[in-house]
Amino acid sequence: TTEEEFFNNERHGRALDEFLDIIATRVSLKNFKGYRAGLDVSEQTDCPISYYELYDQKEIMFHVSTLLPFTHSDSSQIQRKRHIGNDIVTIVFQEENTPFHPSMIKSNFLHVFLVVQPVQVLSRTCYKMIIVTRDDIEAFPPMLQRNVVYVRTAEQLKQFILTKLINAEYAAYRCRTFALLQERTRCSYLKTLCENLIEKSYDLLCDEQKRASHRRLSMLSNSTKKRYFSNMKKMFTRSNSTPDGPQPSRKSDQSTTDKERRKNGKKFIRPGKSTNADS
Repeated sequence: TTEEEFFNNERHGRALDEFLDIIATRVSLKNFKGYRAGLDVSEQTDCPISYYELYDQKEIMFHVSTLLPFTHSDSSQIQRKRHIGNDIVTIVFQEENTPFHPSMIKSNFLHVFLVVQPVQVLSRTCYKMIIVTRDDIEAFPPMLQRNVVYVRTAEQLKQFILTKLINAEYAAYRCRTFALLQERTRCSYLKTLCENLIEKSYDLLCDEQKRASHRRLSMLSNSTKKRYFSNMKKMFTRSNSTPDGPQPSRKSDQSTTDKERRKNGKKFIRPGKSTNADS
C-alpha cells in the first residue's frame, strides 16, 4: 500500500464507524465551538462531519482521512495530508490483515502509530492492536499485551485507547526530534520576548525623558516669570518713592558752579599744582 492509496480512499466501511463510535462522538463541524484541530467549522465547510471527544479535561479532534475534503484533481490529496501528516500520533485502521510500515507515510511529525484490526472471536467483534513507533520513542503506558485481543463491548476499551493515544503524544515530545523543536521554539519565543521587552523599555525611558524635559522647561518658565515680576515690583517701588517735581542733577550743579567761578574770576585748582594768592 502506498501513501497515495492511503489518502485516496473516498469512503470507509462500517467497521471503522463502529470503532470510531467507541472512542469518540460524531459531531457536525458547522459552527462547532470546541477544539477544531485546524478543520473548517464555518457555514461553508466542505468537511461537515468529524469525531470529537472531551476526555480527562482534554479535547481530542480526530482527523479521519475519509471524512476530510477529497480533491479529484489531486492524486496526492495534499489537503488531507496537510492535516494527518502534521499529527504526531495516528490510528491506522486495517479492515484486513495487511502489512504496515511507518515509511509508507512520509512525515517529519508522525512518530507513533496505533495499528488496529477488527477480528471475530466466538462471534464477537474484537480488536488486535499493536504500537509502531520511531526508534527514539520510549515505552509508555498502558501496555499492550502480546497475543491479546480486546473485546469491542468492554467498558474500559475507550478509556484504554484514549489514554494510550494521549500518553503516546507525551512520549513523542520527549524524543530527540521534538526536544530540539521545542528548544528552538522556546529560544524563538524568548528572543521575541526580549526584543519586545527592550522595545517597551526604550519607549518607557524615552517617555520618562520627555516628561523630565517638560518638567525642566516648566520649572525654567516659572523661574523666569518670578524674576520678571520681581523686577517689575522693584521698578514700581522705586517709582513710587521718587518725590514730585523736577530735581536738580549733579551735572547742572557743576555747570552753575562753573559759571559762578568764571564770573568771579577764579580758576580750578589742578592736582599737583599750586597758585599764589597774589596772582
